[in-house]
Amino acid sequence: MLQTMTNGSMLITTLLAFALIAQTQQIEWTFPKAGQVKKTIDGEQFYDLGNEFYARFDKLKEQQVAIVVLRNDLGALVDNVNREKPGDIPNKDQFMTAIAVEKAIVTPKGIFNKYLDSMTVDGRTIYVYRTHFGALIGAALSGDKSFVILMQYDQPKAVVQSPKETSKKLSTNYDRFSDETMIETDLMRLWGTTYDHLEVAFGGVYKGKQPTRPEVIGVIFKQIFKDTQVVEAQKIYVIADGQRFVIEGVKEMILKKAVENFPVYRHEFSVLMSFDTALILAKAKSVELKVGHIETKLSFDHQATLLSLLRSFDGTLR
Repeated sequence: MLQTMTNGSMLITTLLAFALIAQTQQIEWTFPKAGQVKKTIDGEQFYDLGNEFYARFDKLKEQQVAIVVLRNDLGALVDNVNREKPGDIPNKDQFMTAIAVEKAIVTPKGIFNKYLDSMTVDGRTIYVYRTHFGALIGAALSGDKSFVILMQYDQPKAVVQSPKETSKKLSTNYDRFSDETMIETDLMRLWGTTYDHLEVAFGGVYKGKQPTRPEVIGVIFKQIFKDTQVVEAQKIYVIADGQRFVIEGVKEMILKKAVENFPVYRHEFSVLMSFDTALILAKAKSVELKVGHIETKLSFDHQATLLSLLRSFDGTLR
């Protein structure tokens, strides 16, 4: 595998050509730690991060980088997920770098590192993440997809001005048999980490092709979990700008293994809320949610996406 480290040095050079190292915001790495097991791979000492992931530090031109060796079957596991539910992981390479970031950087339970954007430099794709404490990480996947190189850097203006996270896609589908149009958002991460997280999507339906404000907005929750308990929610508790209310009528949809022969499970459930309730969630300054045992918040991006959806039904909304 590490015979491809010449490929790795090219990745490091690409990152250096693109990134200014940030000295002000320190990253807490998951390695090395006292008592951490080591493994020799092609003559180099790597620290065991668990679940067959390994990492070590290297330097190029006095700049520190982290090399994260991925588990051998990670690509196959992602392919299995997409075979069972096509498009569930739309960007395989980005997903693999996200796992490397999560494994290499200390991330509190229930918090995730935010994917900002990607860009191509010298033919290499760099995936950009903001950690929970504000530091920025550039991640590049090796050509054979066996390892990821991580480097901390200052944020380029292009990333500040146009993060993909702020413009979630809306999908519109017209069914000529029922003469109904559905508009829905992409799934968005609401809480958690790669193997233990909760996502949310919003959508609505109106008759015909001319946009009309629907009476209700549907909310779909998707939980992926391995080490945490299944979310059991009969109602959703909300605090919006200090106003408390409850959204009732949660319905179970799916609870099954996400990948065969791998202990990761998929759980989906849904609830309906009035259009006016959805508007409150979209426009409030602060929205806290309790979904089963999980307490979380709607981010600005969640609210902006929901408001965009509502405006697609009613163009008079501001």
